[in-house]
Formats: sequence, structure tokens, C-alpha cells
Amino acid sequence: MRAIKGQRISTEPIHDLRFVRNVIYFDGPLLSEYTDKIGQHIFYRWCDCDETANRWMIYHITGRGHSLIKDDDQYMWTFHREEIIGGTVYIADFTSNEPPQEMLEVKIEDLPASYIPDEVDR
Repeated sequence: MRAIKGQRISTEPIHDLRFVRNVIYFDGPLLSEYTDKIGQHIFYRWCDCDETANRWMIYHITGRGHSLIKDDDQYMWTFHREEIIGGTVYIADFTSNEPPQEMLEVKIEDLPASYIPDEVDR
């Protein structure tokens, strides 16, 4: 998997999430929606893997961004920086045996280009 520059943090921000739906599914979920205990929309987007883990980009999205995803099939394939709350995402590596014990908090501009979907991903 790609090396990522970010700050290591606990997985506390992604505890106690409620699964809402798989937005994009192809041989497994690629983009899934969750909500936290205060109702914020959190998305998990699959972005990488190796022989031991699947890497997910996790981010909070604005209410406007959530409305666009619900109302526009084209929008769900894109990555709109202005809809990501705080300008940062979490990167977490999940194995089939256990959830991650820590994750990275990463500024959007520090993400590898291959992690940001664009028209090519359709």
C-alpha cells in the first residue's frame, strides 16, 4: 500500500457508528455511509489494499454533500473537497481478523492522487 503522511491517532472518532447503507458496491462495498451519535454523515471509501489489509478513507461530509449524494448518481463517484468537514480524512487499515487500533489523520492535499476518485473511476 502507498505510504501516507499523517498524524497517528486512536480510532475513537469512528467508534459507535451506525451503518446506513452501501452507496457503491462491486464485489464488496466501495463507498459506505454511516452516522455518528450526533447525526453527522460519515463515509468509508475503499482506497487501497495489500495481502493483509484493506485501506479505507473515512470522512465526515456536510449536509449539502450528503444531499448531493442522495440526489445525484454522478456525484457519488466524485470526491468534492469542499464537502469534507475540516479538510482532513482518516486512513485506517482493516484486516479480516480485527479492527485497527489506530489510524492516520491526513490533510486532503497530502493524499496520494490515486486515492482521490475522478472521472476515470467511472
